[in-house]
Amino acid sequence: MRSSPAAPPAVLFVCTLNYYRSRFAHLYFNHLAKGTGLHAESRGLVVDRSRMQGMSYYAGQALQVVGVDVTEGDKRDPMQLTELDIRQAERLIALCRSEHEPVVAARFPTYRDRFEYWDVLDIDARHTNAALGRDCRRQVERLWMDLRRDVGVG
Repeated sequence: MRSSPAAPPAVLFVCTLNYYRSRFAHLYFNHLAKGTGLHAESRGLVVDRSRMQGMSYYAGQALQVVGVDVTEGDKRDPMQLTELDIRQAERLIALCRSEHEPVVAARFPTYRDRFEYWDVLDIDARHTNAALGRDCRRQVERLWMDLRRDVGVG
């Protein structure tokens, strides 16, 4: 696994807008991995900066609940997934199979087999407490435990 935020990420979390789910996952992962040299980033499949800027208020609230201090830098605008992002990331995790797999297949067919899929529903389908506070949080914690074991981090 790669080390340091200057290096390509060990994990790249992907969702539709890079505003809610993927932002929570990447910032929570980095909180858990702090001081280990492992880091995550996040991107969106269909970023619309005219509609979404910064980070979702609800993602910020869910991060505070799990003890993550959200800085101004964390509130950056959503970022579009690129082929370079895909090539550089060691692991690619799309947050919702039913929603994201068809978009990945259409936009990045060459790389479709590199993606892992979780089942974290968006805010319009599942309340924040369940989607981020439980579903996404547990998935990120499971991932972190697996990676810790794989790289021998305390």
